[in-house]
Amino acid sequence: MNIFELNDFELIYLIREGSERAETLLYEKYHAYIYNMILGFNVYKKYYDDFYQEGLMAISIAINTYDMDSQCSFYNYLCIVMRRRFSKYYKYVCELEIPFSTVFNGVSDETNKYNIKEEKSTYYEMGYDILKTDFDRNVYRLVYKEGYSKTMVAEILGCDVKKVYNSIQKIKGLLQELSY
Repeated sequence: MNIFELNDFELIYLIREGSERAETLLYEKYHAYIYNMILGFNVYKKYYDDFYQEGLMAISIAINTYDMDSQCSFYNYLCIVMRRRFSKYYKYVCELEIPFSTVFNGVSDETNKYNIKEEKSTYYEMGYDILKTDFDRNVYRLVYKEGYSKTMVAEILGCDVKKVYNSIQKIKGLLQELSY
């Protein structure tokens, strides 16, 4: 039997019913994905085992917290959970050895597509330092710190609303790279 032909929904249902075989099959199915994710994070080889353990924990968390009624597939949900676990662990262990900006290699995230909640306080607190222009810093401060609307920010800064929206998109992209 090819484990990649197995349906994740059926396996999760069986796991929740107590099937250890289904759990083993699900872990086997995503074994290679964990290693691919580790390679995407550009960590030193001495951390591979630790990241692999984090990947296994991410699968366990995803199994226990996945909502079968959501529009998000289990694979996408697992990707999000695993990237968050790896990001937190990376910051904890590797921050001094590798610059954080080199971690992601352009890996995109579809978190907002599935309305998965972010921890806004930490998500937006760390972003101010990475912004390159004064305009982006001012937009960031006015929108995320002081809570102004986009039109009010445009009036305050004396620019077009479209420029504010473009800046916000750039800020969100930088914050996503930093968070995941």
